[in-house]
Amino acid sequence: MPRAQVLVALASGLQFKPSGTNASVTGDFRDYNSIPFYADDGVAAATFRNLTVNYPNIDFLEPNRAATRAEVAASIY
Repeated sequence: MPRAQVLVALASGLQFKPSGTNASVTGDFRDYNSIPFYADDGVAAATFRNLTVNYPNIDFLEPNRAATRAEVAASIY
């Protein structure tokens, strides 16, 4: 499952809404242009609430890469 879908699922399940503009929240990632259109709000809401796990390179979200079990577990935790 792509990382963007994980973040959208978490944000949707927890009923998180993005605050502010999505660009102001996700614009800190160098690869923000690769976030799928459908995932903009969910990724922004999850990022705003610190659910994203970007270790060791915190500047890249890599939204289309498959999420690892460890990343999903850390996001849920």
